[in-house]
Amino acid sequence: MKTRTLSSKKASKQARIPQRKFFTAEKSKNIRETNPGQIKKALKSSPESIRNFRQLFEHMNSCVAVYTASANGKDFIIRAFNRAAEKAENVNRKNIIGKSVLKVFPGVKKLGLFKVFQQVWKTGRPQRHPVAFYKDNRISGWKENYVYKTPNGEIVAIYNDITRQKQTEYNLKESEKKFRNIITHSQDGIIFFDKKNRIIFSNAAMAKLMGCSTKDLVGRTISSLHPPKEWAKKIKAEFQKHLNSKLLSFSSEIPVRRNDGSVFYADISS
Repeated sequence: MKTRTLSSKKASKQARIPQRKFFTAEKSKNIRETNPGQIKKALKSSPESIRNFRQLFEHMNSCVAVYTASANGKDFIIRAFNRAAEKAENVNRKNIIGKSVLKVFPGVKKLGLFKVFQQVWKTGRPQRHPVAFYKDNRISGWKENYVYKTPNGEIVAIYNDITRQKQTEYNLKESEKKFRNIITHSQDGIIFFDKKNRIIFSNAAMAKLMGCSTKDLVGRTISSLHPPKEWAKKIKAEFQKHLNSKLLSFSSEIPVRRNDGSVFYADISS
């Protein structure tokens, strides 16, 4: 998408936020993608499977917590906590192993995750708990969980702390709001157009210059904004130069044709 404006303001580029993945570290120290199904398989009782699970448990990027039910599912006791979970929750596992999840993480019920623990424990069917905001007197953050029950009855929660991602998304939205507010209320005429050179956005100032509404401009081609002869003779080449340039480019005294056929001259940057 390209922008044309009578001012020389640059539009900021938006960076895509990379998505997180699960990983496991094998004995060979090769990193390969994994998933919860592999963790279930690693929980078999053979010594080799146990060793593999421990290595997987400690080195995967996702947080993992293991619980056992207490008081017939009215509480769950923390039995294991991997390094990623320690870091995310800012705790030392030695201080929480053997303790109630309700005491260590008092906001777990409000989060809705405790109910998922109970349902998975009763039915044995795994569940995903959607992204939700956790908060207690000690910590807060955005979490997404996958919960399942092991053959020996333990509850395993694999989760990612996506607080940074959420903060980035929030900052991006705020930047978009500010940017949109600037171009909407700018005294300079501004339009956005797609790869087919069709206008996809126009601010009020541009519509006023053209003598029409913003809706009338959307969908029109760039060439329709200029006198046909001038477009073919000079402007088309200038426009193509702008498209090929990665830097801010500027053209002065370009003829622009209003809806009523009258022509005015503008300084254009893109």
